[in-house]
Amino acid sequence: MISIIVPVYNGAQFLDSCIQSIINQTDGGWELLLIDDGSTDYSESICRRYLHDERIKYYYKTNGGVQSARWTGVCKSQYPYITFLDADDMLQPSTVAELKKYLSGRFDILTFGKQVFRNEKSIDTHQGKACGSPVYIKDDITAMRSILTGRILSSVTGAIYRKELILAAESIFNNRLRIGEDLMFNLELIELLSPSVCSIPGDFYCYRENDQSVMHLYDEARHDAVYQTISYLEKWAGNTRYGKMLRGEQAFRILLLWSSYVFHPDRKYYTDKKLRKRMSGYYFPAFRFLYPYLKVYLFIDFFLIRMSLIKKLKHGNR
Repeated sequence: MISIIVPVYNGAQFLDSCIQSIINQTDGGWELLLIDDGSTDYSESICRRYLHDERIKYYYKTNGGVQSARWTGVCKSQYPYITFLDADDMLQPSTVAELKKYLSGRFDILTFGKQVFRNEKSIDTHQGKACGSPVYIKDDITAMRSILTGRILSSVTGAIYRKELILAAESIFNNRLRIGEDLMFNLELIELLSPSVCSIPGDFYCYRENDQSVMHLYDEARHDAVYQTISYLEKWAGNTRYGKMLRGEQAFRILLLWSSYVFHPDRKYYTDKKLRKRMSGYYFPAFRFLYPYLKVYLFIDFFLIRMSLIKKLKHGNR
């Protein structure tokens, strides 16, 4: 049996579709926990509409952020396996049935694929079937490298966890980050508990490309959150016993976070000379991972934006 945890914060626009994707599962071995993180829209009324189904539970809490809502769900869950679903996303109808095939007790974490969609009609249901062999992650270093380079577990969505594993890692689950909180949790979880990890075929998680999501809202507060995550990752990299072995992958992930500033040269972090110097030190160790994007990345970072700054300086001197 699987507990599906959905944190809800002003998610009324897509919440019906999310809940329906669980109700439409071909296997009924699930419970759905809707954790309302202080919504001010009509999310509560949508959730309550489904409470006639005894498998669906609704809990309201004061606003504390997505990780706080997820943790509430973990504590309220009844079943030994947990998967997380965001309120604007969906699961393929076969998800629970397919995942249960692999829950033999051998693995602590199962990861699975995602497909991106803009509307429900664009979801490819054929991708929601296991059509290959599972890939067993052989050791902690391999798992961490895969996380940092974005192959697995960049998020807690698209994975199923043994509940007792998460309960044993409360301190790192609630890391207070607002961006990259999932990635850092998974990294620290591997280091702390060495869980067995398996990646299974099939794009069961359906991620909605939503222009109004937090990842598309570039504001000063978001940049503060990214800077906090960069600092958190740097500190972790400096303290972990795996630091030297993961140097390139860590540098790559830090530069991905840093690239958030590249498109906003007027932001305080981009114009911070000390921070820019710090980030430039990551280019060489990350080169082999950056190579596919390097021409575009460096062209934007070192040419277009610097040219725009030069023009501003010239304009200011007139």
